[in-house]
Amino acid sequence: EEIFGAADNSTDVKASVALDRIDEFCAVAVAPPSARTEVPGAASCRDAYGAVKAAFSEVVDAEREEVRALGGLAVLGTERHESVRIDNQLRGRSGRQGDAGASQYTISLEDKMFNVFGSDKMGQLSFAFDIAGDDGEPLQSDMLTKSLSTIQEKVETYYREMRTNLVRYDRIVDAQRRIFYERRQEVLRGDRAFLGDLLGQYAADTARDTLANATKDLAKDANPDATNLAYEFAAKMLQRMYPVCAEEIDASCRLSTDGLADEAAPDAFAVEDALVAGTTEGFRKQVALVDARGEGEDDLPALLMRFYVLREFDNAWQQHLRDLEFLRENVGFQSYS
Repeated sequence: EEIFGAADNSTDVKASVALDRIDEFCAVAVAPPSARTEVPGAASCRDAYGAVKAAFSEVVDAEREEVRALGGLAVLGTERHESVRIDNQLRGRSGRQGDAGASQYTISLEDKMFNVFGSDKMGQLSFAFDIAGDDGEPLQSDMLTKSLSTIQEKVETYYREMRTNLVRYDRIVDAQRRIFYERRQEVLRGDRAFLGDLLGQYAADTARDTLANATKDLAKDANPDATNLAYEFAAKMLQRMYPVCAEEIDASCRLSTDGLADEAAPDAFAVEDALVAGTTEGFRKQVALVDARGEGEDDLPALLMRFYVLREFDNAWQQHLRDLEFLRENVGFQSYS
């Protein structure tokens, strides 16, 4: 009564609390006598525990003798696990602590362990055993058992390397995830000046990358016509990506060609500066236009810039995760082959 509490009512005690009290009761009952366990009601707990144990022992002992008379627990396996440890655990269910028992594994030559992880020699062994086992009798072979053990070792090594690579992969992705969310928080907390500088930087980097991709196949001694075509292609691609900046990009490109002969090609750095300047100027005008139309207390340009950056961030991160998953699967297939 002291343990369970005199004020407790069995109908009011929740199931979780009741289980905790039962655990406490059993712990006191089986604990050796000491200053910590000699609490009021401890003797009653031991007497009640002993009576319950004696009642259960009558049934359990009778069932134990019946099982022993039948030869003990028999474990029958119809396939082998990919891990030897699991097979040994199943074998250990029988014959525990000196009890009678036996374990027997029977495996088919068409088991997936042989088909997936077996070598070419397994096909020859299967053909030989099929001939020898035409009478339907089970086959026992030390060679087959040894081959199966070798296959299990290969499988364990394969999955161990896979888990190791998975941990390394998770560490890399976790580091990238931390950087991504740090940048994302900067965008969420940034003001208009920060977002404007960030978008301007992205636009400038896009202009440089577009020009680099358009001219990467040009030879060093390419004629001016081919060079001008590559520059024109880069300008059109950038105008497609930033249609609101099309006029500014076109004007900047025209300025970069002023003073040049018709058959001459401008310098690559001049074209790059023109594309960056046109994109930046177009972006600045759009921000001013949105700011002029804004109403209310909210900073509309900042809201739009934040929305655009976050959308591009999230799309790029999702694509990055898909690329990493594709890379991981291909690396796994390569190691498997």
